[in-house]
Amino acid sequence: MPEQHPPITETTTGAASNGCPVVGHMKYPVEGGGNQDWWPNRLNLKVLHQNPAVADPMGAAFDYAAEVATIDVDALTRDIEEVMTTSQPWWPAD
Repeated sequence: MPEQHPPITETTTGAASNGCPVVGHMKYPVEGGGNQDWWPNRLNLKVLHQNPAVADPMGAAFDYAAEVATIDVDALTRDIEEVMTTSQPWWPAD
């Protein structure tokens, strides 16, 4: 069952400020519900699902899997260990 979300620009509010918060938009217990019933004032994260092609800095032809395969894992591990064990004036080493 898909959840119904208000548009991003709409704010969701609970009961009217002068009314009883218990009555109104309650469902029967067997009807079920979604996250919107439990957390009505949550942040709408659908904005984060937008992924236009222009947002990709490497372009559509960039092959991430091939580039990750070229990483020298041993050298990367040594570099990370060196950074973590070499003290800096702004960050003490572990």
